[in-house]
Amino acid sequence: MEKLDAVVLAAGRFAGPEADRAGAAIKALVKVASTTPFDAVVAALRASAAIDRLIVVAPRELHGCSRAVDAWVDEGATGEDNVLAGLASARTHRAVLSASDLPFVEPAHVESFLMRVPPDADFAYPVYERAEFLATFPRSRTRFARVGPAQYTGGSMCIVNVKLALANERLIRHAFAARKSQLAMASLLGSGGLVRYLTGRLAIEHVERRLSELTGGRAVAIRGAPPALAMDCDSAAEVEYARTYHAGVGSA
Repeated sequence: MEKLDAVVLAAGRFAGPEADRAGAAIKALVKVASTTPFDAVVAALRASAAIDRLIVVAPRELHGCSRAVDAWVDEGATGEDNVLAGLASARTHRAVLSASDLPFVEPAHVESFLMRVPPDADFAYPVYERAEFLATFPRSRTRFARVGPAQYTGGSMCIVNVKLALANERLIRHAFAARKSQLAMASLLGSGGLVRYLTGRLAIEHVERRLSELTGGRAVAIRGAPPALAMDCDSAAEVEYARTYHAGVGSA
């Protein structure tokens, strides 16, 4: 079995009123029921036989808060810096790169995702059609992007070829900076990809092919992975949804 280091990004913050509304400034530390999304992510990854070292990029005040973590990396000035610093600390050929604000992730979800990733994939990212995601998390605040005739959202856990990712630092920085804008993300695909997006002709296969060309590796969209990998707490509204969902066991 291939061993993978896991890099967890735990430096994201809420600002001002959002922090008050969520109940914590650091996104990973908001409470959903009796635990935090950070604890859920760490437990889910640590339970996987495929995971070797667990690396967390976080503010200094979080360092040492979990004995399950093998290495702590100081946060950088930007989210892009955190991604690159975390990957630079990995020792395996490929690594799991995960957000820390996934309140419903379980060990079985990690295993389900990993078993779907082809052994030769350099970048593997779970995607979900709108109906598929909302069947599990109805009325969630998750954002969707139109790709061709369907709307999709993506997961907050992926597989990356560490060496190849670090060699594509410029692309990683641009992609991270553009992640909140559908138009900006489409522009990363080049003029052809942007035109396809604007005219409704962009397909998942086009994205896979173009990202493979840009990175020099094989990029794969993973279908059928558990939607919990995409249900994050990126806003105070999503935190409130997660709490309501948990209390009602899916009736939010």
